[in-house]
Amino acid sequence: MAKIAYNRKEIGNKLRTRRTALGLTQEQVAEMIDKSLTFYTRIELGTAGMSVDTLLAISVALKTRPDDILLKPKSEESVLNQHWIAEAISNCSAEKQRVAINILKAYLGESER
Repeated sequence: MAKIAYNRKEIGNKLRTRRTALGLTQEQVAEMIDKSLTFYTRIELGTAGMSVDTLLAISVALKTRPDDILLKPKSEESVLNQHWIAEAISNCSAEKQRVAINILKAYLGESER
C-alpha cells in the first residue's frame, strides 16, 4: 500500500490562520476538540499529525470543511462563491435543486449524469 504524505506545516499554518481569524486561542480550540493544548499546538506547528476524528473535530471548531484544511488553498472569493452556491441550493426544494444543477451543468458544458 502506498503511503500518502501531507505537509503538516502547511496544514498547521492554515489552522493557525483560520483560528486567529475567528479570534480563538489555541487553548480554546484544544478544549473544543477535547485534546491537550500541547497536542493542538504541535498540530499547528506541524510537528504532529492528526487522526480523521481530530481533523473532523477541528473542522467543526474552526467552522470550515476538512477539504479546506487538507487541500491546496483556493482564492478567498472562490471559496466564498462555492459556499454561497451550496447554501443557496440547499435551501431550495428538490425540484429547484434539480433545475439549478442542470442550469449549472449546461453553463459549464457538462452532460447530465
